[in-house]
Amino acid sequence: MRWTPVLLLAVGCAAHTQPPPAPLSVPSENASGPAQLPPPEEGGPIVQDAGTADAGTADAGVADGGARADLVSPITAAGSETPVGLDWGTKGDQKASAIFKNAKLLGDLTGDRFMAAMQSMKANLGVKCGFCHLAEQKDFASDQKKEKLTARRMIQMNEEINRRTFQGEVRVTCWTCHRGEEEPKSRPFEKKIPEELENL
Repeated sequence: MRWTPVLLLAVGCAAHTQPPPAPLSVPSENASGPAQLPPPEEGGPIVQDAGTADAGTADAGVADGGARADLVSPITAAGSETPVGLDWGTKGDQKASAIFKNAKLLGDLTGDRFMAAMQSMKANLGVKCGFCHLAEQKDFASDQKKEKLTARRMIQMNEEINRRTFQGEVRVTCWTCHRGEEEPKSRPFEKKIPEELENL
């Protein structure tokens, strides 16, 4: 007797069919390609971005044949392309992977551009270094904090949105959602597009 409700629920669920998935909101040629970026060592050569010596783009052999979108401009859009208060001469022209340990995603950037991206996190999310890094222990290479791992996934998400939806043009940035806040403002689920997103 006590199993009757469970059995009725199971039969009801089995009889219920799900609606077909909604069609892609982007052209299929933009939607092809892997969702994850390959590790930098498999990423191939850097593709130069117009007007920027080191764009942080990588031709990763995506299925649609196009180059990956710029990885760092979505971070630095609210900040600067050069680090503030850091003048380390020609060292800043070296690859970030040669200067810093564990630069998995942005290692092909110059050190200057890498640090500009790190500094821009304050403008984008309103956080300081210790939010993602073990700053007090001076262990910036550590992946111990989940916030650092989340930041990597967010960079990948930005790249994927810009590549698949906007043909690699940087239209979505960290600022698009975060607006200087650690947690993006939650929005009601409604048809009206928020004013700040109307011009994307």
